[in-house]
Amino acid sequence: MDGNRALATLGARPYTRAMAGGRRIGEAVALVGFLLLVALYAFSPIFCTDFHWHLAIGRVIAERGAIPRVDLFSAVEPERPYVQFNWLWDLLAFEVHAMGGLRAIRAVQAVLMAASFAVLYAALRRTLRGAAVALAVCALALVLFEDRFRVRPDALTLGLVASMLSLIVLRTGPPTPRTLLATAALGVLWSNLHGGTSLLLVLSTGALAVGATLDARFGGRRESPASAWRLFAASAIGIALSPTLVPGLLDWFDAIGPQIATGNQEWQPSWTMLRNGFTPSFVIIGFGPTLVAALYVSVQVRRARALGRSAVDVAEWLLAA
Repeated sequence: MDGNRALATLGARPYTRAMAGGRRIGEAVALVGFLLLVALYAFSPIFCTDFHWHLAIGRVIAERGAIPRVDLFSAVEPERPYVQFNWLWDLLAFEVHAMGGLRAIRAVQAVLMAASFAVLYAALRRTLRGAAVALAVCALALVLFEDRFRVRPDALTLGLVASMLSLIVLRTGPPTPRTLLATAALGVLWSNLHGGTSLLLVLSTGALAVGATLDARFGGRRESPASAWRLFAASAIGIALSPTLVPGLLDWFDAIGPQIATGNQEWQPSWTMLRNGFTPSFVIIGFGPTLVAALYVSVQVRRARALGRSAVDVAEWLLAA
């Protein structure tokens, strides 16, 4: 009997390894197929109405060696103060266009969008511990991010958020000096590519720092919040190094009120997308975030009822909020 069991065990090992290898190959094929679809979608003809405006600003920056501070292309008030806090994207887009024209712009867009989803998948795969679930969440993210598949600075937001998830939110253990340096570098890059959304970085690290402090003081946790505050400091220093972030945000706050008052719908609630029709993508974009939030609150309520005070994670709740 023992000999038969040993033989059965030896015979089962190659089969188990083959199954594991087959799963890895299947996962790789599914991921590559998904990323190719993303790249194909992102390579579509340029339809963004203000792309050439960004390109023109990039040309001005390249020619002058300085970021313009007035609204150069306004037909009404060209001397009006204006700060372009996405200046680095404009400059890089101009350089790519100078080398290969619009086709090169489309190719770079396809590569960057595919890379964004690859980074997101890597973060989800490590956290969710399942290729199928990670791919499903990436597919949902593709639908939710569909409106931003445009050759504009905000197309990079998904990749930058995914990088933040991998670097900061989903990390384990205290941050190393390399992590702090990488966080600051991410802040510098993000704030110059798209200054407005770079606030997500400092708001996220701030939520984790405040939450860790409250957890340590009132939740009875032993972890020191000092490491979370170091991450916050690194991210704040990083985005503060942008030469246009603060003046650009002040200019934006000054302009957004009149824009909304005159009919700009970009800053309306997500459900207003249904005005464009009840297509599947519009319905998911309109109600998807709200549904995810409702499910999250439901799960947290059940955990709190079952586990009591030990289920409370203020840092996580602040980050989700």
